[in-house]
Amino acid sequence: ALAGGAAGPARVADRAAEWPELQAALAAPAAGGDSPAKGKKKKNGVAKGPSAKKGGSDVEGGLGKVDWTVVQGDGVSVNVFVEAKVPLPESARLFLHLGCQAAPGGEWELPAEPLPGCTPFGDGKATRAELLNQARVVLTFPDKSAPAALAFVLYAVSAGGEQWLKTSGGGDFCVAIADGIAAPAAAGPGEEVARTFCDAETKYSH
Repeated sequence: ALAGGAAGPARVADRAAEWPELQAALAAPAAGGDSPAKGKKKKNGVAKGPSAKKGGSDVEGGLGKVDWTVVQGDGVSVNVFVEAKVPLPESARLFLHLGCQAAPGGEWELPAEPLPGCTPFGDGKATRAELLNQARVVLTFPDKSAPAALAFVLYAVSAGGEQWLKTSGGGDFCVAIADGIAAPAAAGPGEEVARTFCDAETKYSH
């Protein structure tokens, strides 16, 4: 655990009420400007905008919540917006330790192309992305090479030590990206949200 001691008291990091990058992505036009994105149809002569899929899960031990939104449809990129609300010391750094999947629950893989702001972990499967101010991170995949799903755990590190955080059900967090994959249904407080799509064996070491 990271609370207390040399690392300082734990608290949920402050963040703005709005997320400008997310709002901008949701407001972006469909691919081709006035033309609908590939596979999209016009309704009343107007091209549909980006699609958004939302999901989330409680963190094990009642330590907080992780929410995400997948925005796609501009024909250029698929953006995964992840927000964590976890009490940590101010000095701690918080990362997504993630793997791409060909199908939910599948093997962890590196992204087909390097992700901006992300670093390969070194095991040939996992990638790390730091959450800005322990709060938010955006993963941007090229539209043509985006994975079907993402799996991740949270990794926090500070002067007081390190900590791995999974879902409240003890599994990996899982984000469905590909069309036709239903987002996990919402559950009550403390219940597992993403377990259905994330039963894969954990692909990282402590």
